[in-house]
Amino acid sequence: MIVTLAEIKEFLRYDVADTDNDATLRIMYESAIAAILNYVTDEFSSEYEYPPVFKTAVLLYIGWMDASRDGSGIQKMQMGADTAYIDGNYIPAVVRNVLYPYRTSTVL
Repeated sequence: MIVTLAEIKEFLRYDVADTDNDATLRIMYESAIAAILNYVTDEFSSEYEYPPVFKTAVLLYIGWMDASRDGSGIQKMQMGADTAYIDGNYIPAVVRNVLYPYRTSTVL
């Protein structure tokens, strides 16, 4: 694991001894890892080779997911009189910022 469950709980300021949210936090961890590894283009042969910034990215992503459980994390984009909601392939900006050096930009 890039980040342990205890580190996630400490980052979120959860009681480390409380196990009520463990299953949800594991799901958030797996989702964050999947999104991050899908975003970066650099390849690593094992999780032990990930730069330390990956730990920061995972914690920030989980923090964003935890804080936006009520749907408040959905980003809005104004388009004239309409409002479009950005969802699906969205990674929070702060996570993209720390991972940007590990992504090769592509032009279509």
